Amino acid sequence: MVPPLVWQLVSGLILIGFGLVSVFPDAWDTLAIRFGWGTQSQRLLARAGKSKGLLEPVLIGAALGPVFASCSPTYAIILATVLPANFVLGLVYLMVYALGLSLILLLLGYAGQRVVARLNLLANPHGWFKRGLGVVFILVGLAIATGADKRVETYLLDHNLAPSINLERGLLPDHDASGATPSLASATPATNGAQFALDAPLVAPELVGISTWINSDPQTIAGLRGKVVLVDFWTYSCINCIHTLPHVEGLYEKYKDQGLVVLGIHAPEFSFEKVPANVRQAVKDDHLTYPVGLDSDLATWNAYHNQYWPAEYFIDRQGRLRHYYFGEGGEANNELVIRALLAEGGSVSGDMLGAASGHRPDGDQSPETYLGYGRAQFFSSPGGLRRDQSFSYTLPDQLDSNYWALGGSWRVGNQDTVAGTGAKLRYKFTATDVYLVMGASTPADVRVLVNGQPVDASFAGADAGGGVVHVGDHRLYRLVHSASVLRDATLELQFAPGITINAFTFDS
Repeated sequence: MVPPLVWQLVSGLILIGFGLVSVFPDAWDTLAIRFGWGTQSQRLLARAGKSKGLLEPVLIGAALGPVFASCSPTYAIILATVLPANFVLGLVYLMVYALGLSLILLLLGYAGQRVVARLNLLANPHGWFKRGLGVVFILVGLAIATGADKRVETYLLDHNLAPSINLERGLLPDHDASGATPSLASATPATNGAQFALDAPLVAPELVGISTWINSDPQTIAGLRGKVVLVDFWTYSCINCIHTLPHVEGLYEKYKDQGLVVLGIHAPEFSFEKVPANVRQAVKDDHLTYPVGLDSDLATWNAYHNQYWPAEYFIDRQGRLRHYYFGEGGEANNELVIRALLAEGGSVSGDMLGAASGHRPDGDQSPETYLGYGRAQFFSSPGGLRRDQSFSYTLPDQLDSNYWALGGSWRVGNQDTVAGTGAKLRYKFTATDVYLVMGASTPADVRVLVNGQPVDASFAGADAGGGVVHVGDHRLYRLVHSASVLRDATLELQFAPGITINAFTFDS
């Protein structure tokens, strides 16, 4: 497989090349004469005129390609950015572009010389418009080659400055108050009151790319025909997943003798979550007894087009996907769905039809916060994050709600941040519980303070006894626990060198 960075660089260089040709139009003519490109195009056109069948339009397109690529920004952008990523989509774009170009040419043909005269300014290869367009090409090419376009895109999305996003959101299913789960208002009700997210069943995707199975032999959707299957995507450092695991295990224990099979598909978010030993330990710590498959390359994740942790997919006895649910909550209806699917085979006993369990509502709390530059938000240290380099940060005098800052020496990577000398972190949070995903190759300590005081028995999380967290394996550590919500409290962490941190999550 060609690394994505290669396509990124190639795409950027192509656009830069087209930009240089537009800024220096005489250079294209010089190169065409020097290397005989014009002669080669004429030869291809001559061959195309003599050819029959499919080869003729292909040769004509190849001959005209250099012409259109040098004068049409749309054509060049499709060639440089879309086709390398998605051939089918690029082909569709080219067809739409060709249709639009044909309509414009037809319009020019009917409009006559008056319209053409008005367009001479734009068509002049030495004019300001063509040169200005070339400068834009060069800037876009540099942005693509360096990855700056992704940072601009992320900024626009984070600050809601992309108008098209509102249109896309309008086309997506409705969400409930938590923003995580699809609305079931118009879904098909089952006879037992269960609400299904899908109006019509879909063929359930097969499990692919599972490298290791824990608690069982290898499993397949096809091999489980006749069973009701719950596919649960999770990862062991996700606090939302940790909240749902007891319910998933409870469903398995309650209904496994009635025909339910639960498949926990561990889809890692961070690189350390790909280590099988770490997952095995998490399965043991969370007391999971159902089969767990390691989807380390996210092959099954992609087969289901999944985007969430946790995510649950419900499959009936015929191997058809009938329902899905994303995030926490929904336990009562999900259990009703399972009972409805089991009842379709007539195997649910009467004592299994009691009330489904409820769920703990989400409270007022700070958002999940990533600490690598790839998805970092609300960073408040002066000068911003420095990518992939050791840097001495300064803590600001004040922090706004849900903002965080670094002090001392840190090295910030794409997914994680590594503590150096005198490393500190502050976060102004609202929650009852604070968790941090972190680890260290050599055991090291983190001091935990809230509002300037070391956490004591009234505020200490399970891993912060005595106000100190002993960090070893990469996992989720429990730093703070309070009986009531701490609003706009200041968390300060003081790190020994070498500790790697990934993300904060919160509870309330």
